[in-house]
Amino acid sequence: MASQVGDIQTQVHSVDSKVDEMKAMMAIAPAHRGTFLPWGEMPMKPRHFRGRNVIVEEVSKLLTSSESTQISILGPGGMGKTSVALAVMEHGAVRNKFSKNCFWVPCIGATSPSLLLAILYSSLRITRDTNDTLADIRNELQASPVPECYY
Repeated sequence: MASQVGDIQTQVHSVDSKVDEMKAMMAIAPAHRGTFLPWGEMPMKPRHFRGRNVIVEEVSKLLTSSESTQISILGPGGMGKTSVALAVMEHGAVRNKFSKNCFWVPCIGATSPSLLLAILYSSLRITRDTNDTLADIRNELQASPVPECYY
């Protein structure tokens, strides 16, 4: 019974993710980017997370000990990239360094550079609008006194 409940939760999460992707794909027009794109909601944390503690520690150490906060977690679908990113985001050292400046950016629906910018604009909660999305994102990030981390 418990495994069936877990399967149902996984299916519901999958449907929620697909709905978010479809909403993001509708937001190609820059003039309406804030209206259509939802804020990047974090996916559900997996119930079982084993065997990846070394990777989580290494990524957390890289994020907290270096000047760069850009790390790519690459691999085929189903390998646990999202699970690792969620675990890193919850790591104590990462939370201490980045405080509340951690954002989940759902890039799966970014099928073009302009759509990626629209997703970033929405997920990072950019407030200025000069009709130059990239400049708005850059200015907002450079103005932040606290380092930021994106997943």
